[in-house]
Amino acid sequence: MNYTSESAITLQDNRIAASVILTVCLFGFFCNLSVILLMRTAPSLANSFGVLAFSQAIADCGHQAIFAFYVVPLLLFEFKFFKEPALMRRIGHNIVIFYQVCGYSHVCTSFNRFSPTWFTKVFS
Repeated sequence: MNYTSESAITLQDNRIAASVILTVCLFGFFCNLSVILLMRTAPSLANSFGVLAFSQAIADCGHQAIFAFYVVPLLLFEFKFFKEPALMRRIGHNIVIFYQVCGYSHVCTSFNRFSPTWFTKVFS
């Protein structure tokens, strides 16, 4: 089998990639959805950490939903509508937004956990 970069990507390769992406994204989507539902009902998470984790779960759900419901059909089917440049730009922009929100939520959560540890006089 030829493993150079010049080998053509076959439909079988796209099906394998789509099945892996769909499996991972649906699992992550429903896990994050359960986290969102839990956070709305748990009174112990009605604090700054809960708000940050809630926003991160929403961003993760959006990111995984785009991959599950846009990228997987794009790999499997020949929808001309999915390949329009304007739609692809908007979807790509939304992926970047969800990714950035998730990253900034990680930074804020880390700072939220770091602050009481190192600034004990302020928080005691």
